[in-house]
Amino acid sequence: MEEEKPTDQYVVGFNKGYLLIWGMPEVAKTIASISTKSEWFEGFRNGLEVGVNEKIKAEKEQEVLRREMKEDLDFLNQERKPFGGLLDREADLGKNPSTDKDFEPER
Repeated sequence: MEEEKPTDQYVVGFNKGYLLIWGMPEVAKTIASISTKSEWFEGFRNGLEVGVNEKIKAEKEQEVLRREMKEDLDFLNQERKPFGGLLDREADLGKNPSTDKDFEPER
């Protein structure tokens, strides 16, 4: 069974709704609240729905990435461990570990 190809008006409305929900969500919601039936509005509302679902998914993915980055930073900011541990402060970069004094590299 063949799927019915959407009309040009439906496609235009879908694209407008999809793009508007990303850039101007309040305007998109206002337009969607207009009670009228047409191919354009059906496409517009469906574009909004797809756009909202993708925004929710993207926000969830960003939250996971933020959490992972925070865990990585927490790990890097742990106390400096002996025998090759990570540095916990930028100030440690210029210290000589054997004397714990500032030193200048030889030239």
